[in-house]
Amino acid sequence: MLYNAYSHKLSKSRRNTLSYLNVMVVGSVGSGKTVFVRTFCETLKHDVIQGSFQESKPMVLRDPLRLTDELYTVSMHIVENGQRTALTITDTPGFTTGYAVDHQLRYIAKYIDYQFERTLAQESKVKRDAKASDTHIHSCLYFIVIKHIQTMSKSDTLTVAQREQIKSVFRREIFDILQIPIYGCIDIDDEDQHTSTPTPTTDEQNA
Repeated sequence: MLYNAYSHKLSKSRRNTLSYLNVMVVGSVGSGKTVFVRTFCETLKHDVIQGSFQESKPMVLRDPLRLTDELYTVSMHIVENGQRTALTITDTPGFTTGYAVDHQLRYIAKYIDYQFERTLAQESKVKRDAKASDTHIHSCLYFIVIKHIQTMSKSDTLTVAQREQIKSVFRREIFDILQIPIYGCIDIDDEDQHTSTPTPTTDEQNA
């Protein structure tokens, strides 16, 4: 009887305990960070405690999808298997190329260090603030750009002129606009590919 009462009290206290999980997403421009944040938050909407959802920028998840130009956070309290978790997701501007990358990395590193110092300063106090939050980054997800292969579906239903037009558009977008480096790209003419000079037989050579 006493054991059951103690177990019930212990399980109840664990349910009331709030744990923190702070996740940062980083990566190059166009790697899908913001899409991941929006999709992840959408999947959690049924587990979010009412009134706990907060955004550092108003309506940041409902605005039209565009490149992230400044850091923002999305925070919420969720309940899973009776455990309450304060989840904060930090989205960051995408890394570019050239000398700007060094500045961007330093900015991210300083932000992570600052959030850690905030939490450490609070936990080092003799009398801690009961309402203080754990802000340091627990996990950092690095997104990479996956190479893709351009394909032309149902090309057999197109005329030769249509295929050539689509190919020229592909080449212009890949090389001129997107400037994607491609290894082993060799242009082969259809006539050279399908037409070959027949090898003369022995009888023809003797004739």
